[in-house]
Amino acid sequence: MKDTRTFSITTLGCKVNRYESDKIRELLLSAGFDEAGEDEPADLHVVNTCTVTHIADRKSRQKLRQAIRLNPGGRIIVTGCAASNKSSGLEEIEGDFLVVPNKDKGKFAEIVKGLFPDLALPWNHEIPPGSRNRAFLKTGDGCEHFCTYCIVPHVRGPLTSRPLQELLDEADSLVDSGCREIVLTAIHLGAYGHGLDGGENLAMLLDRLASAHPEVRFRISSVEPVDFSKDVIEVMRIHPGICRHIHLPLQHASDRILRRMNRDYLKDDFRGIVSGIRSIIPDMAVTADVIVGFPGETDEDFRELVDFVREMRFYRCHVFKYSRRKGTPAFSFPDQVPDSVKQARSAELISVSSELSESFNRSLVGSVCDILVEEKSGGFWTGLSSGYVRARFKSDSAAVNDIVRVRVTGGDSEGVWGEALL
Repeated sequence: MKDTRTFSITTLGCKVNRYESDKIRELLLSAGFDEAGEDEPADLHVVNTCTVTHIADRKSRQKLRQAIRLNPGGRIIVTGCAASNKSSGLEEIEGDFLVVPNKDKGKFAEIVKGLFPDLALPWNHEIPPGSRNRAFLKTGDGCEHFCTYCIVPHVRGPLTSRPLQELLDEADSLVDSGCREIVLTAIHLGAYGHGLDGGENLAMLLDRLASAHPEVRFRISSVEPVDFSKDVIEVMRIHPGICRHIHLPLQHASDRILRRMNRDYLKDDFRGIVSGIRSIIPDMAVTADVIVGFPGETDEDFRELVDFVREMRFYRCHVFKYSRRKGTPAFSFPDQVPDSVKQARSAELISVSSELSESFNRSLVGSVCDILVEEKSGGFWTGLSSGYVRARFKSDSAAVNDIVRVRVTGGDSEGVWGEALL
């Protein structure tokens, strides 16, 4: 038996997957494993997959094949959403690997113990001090909304919320380990409190976290418009430590398409949400997800989407081409949009998003931003502002995990640059 075993983790997809990979990493470190370097063979390789689009499925299959080639003598576990979707094609890949669907991620310690019987349980699950400056805090799992294009409810299961005290305790542990920013994430973050009996909701959770740790930044990953509450924005206004950024999955601006998507809101509802946010916190950075090429999307529908994106002045848009997912209603819709049309519409909207990002970033020139320092590259320190803007600057005294005040002197579509203030 070797004195030390090694592991590596490949993560695809959303912030929930990143959180779960972090927990797997902590578990393996606490079991005595060492983390292998990138592209190095390991005794255990975990591939945490995504299945939200056919491209995500393809990338998941590619990463699994790479792991099989790289680790001919090691154990391989494939988990995540593609591992929970029988249509992803993972199980057709030749090789020796174990499939662990999302519902069994909570049994990871026992699964690893089965692969390495000589490991001793229980393991120490403390987070190594100084191991990160930004971490994810998963508030719950699952979704019960069933948008007509989305496979996620089928692979993540029903909506759940973690107990409030459990989240507060985990946040305490992250702060004690040196974490300076905690990102709240879930499949349906805005629905936090579902299934709990103490009146818990996202606003309450944010208030408790920010009150307990005013020196730490808390960031909201994404809130569905149907779950939006002005109470959340009011809590953000009260606590400067809550990041001035909110992500709202718009998906479309044609009311006809929104109904076909089963989104449960219309364009005017979304407009009112953004207007309400900016009336309380005028400098809030608002980002959005949009889908182009949904079945039945006409040129007029797409123009309505482009015009609305410009009207909303989003800081950034994440543009997705509609991807057919077996098991969803939209898969069988008869009026599918040709791939060439999807590609053209995606390119146009990405260009519009880039223009809006550049405009937003240039509007910051002359202002002062607090930047959480992540790394140094090419002589510049880089990090993120509270508003989710990437910044670079020079400093002789900055260090990773510092929060540095930076006066912005320039900006483009990628971010801003400036001078560190002493």
